[in-house]
Amino acid sequence: MAELLCPHCEEDIFLDDDASGEFVCPHCDGEFEWNIEPLVKHKHAISQEYSVQTKSRGIIAKILTRGILGSFILSGIVMIVVSIVGLSLSVGVWESLSSDTPSESAGAGVIIVMGLIIIGFLLSIGMGLSGLGILITGLINLKLIKANR
Repeated sequence: MAELLCPHCEEDIFLDDDASGEFVCPHCDGEFEWNIEPLVKHKHAISQEYSVQTKSRGIIAKILTRGILGSFILSGIVMIVVSIVGLSLSVGVWESLSSDTPSESAGAGVIIVMGLIIIGFLLSIGMGLSGLGILITGLINLKLIKANR
């Protein structure tokens, strides 16, 4: 007779010496396994199976990863360029409106246009900072992937 502790309630359980399989604790009704040998594969067999399974996915994953990183870097650069163009346009229009002396009847229109220019200016700054963040993220990930090779 084998005496063991329940893995759930730690009460004593008595089983036959040759007992094996799944059992239910008579004290707490918790299920447990006893005297079962785990299935262990040979280490070389596991690594060989893994390499066969991941070989085709590895090529596809590399292509997708490089494509995504390339799009990150490219979109970051495009956003920065668009931001610079937007900033220069906003500043140019602002200077042309502020240098002219508007007539009394055009006062409200100028205020609305200048407000829109300020909004465009702020959006350009936000877009440029976002593009810079995306560009930096892409470059960091590219560096990490090259370091893991």
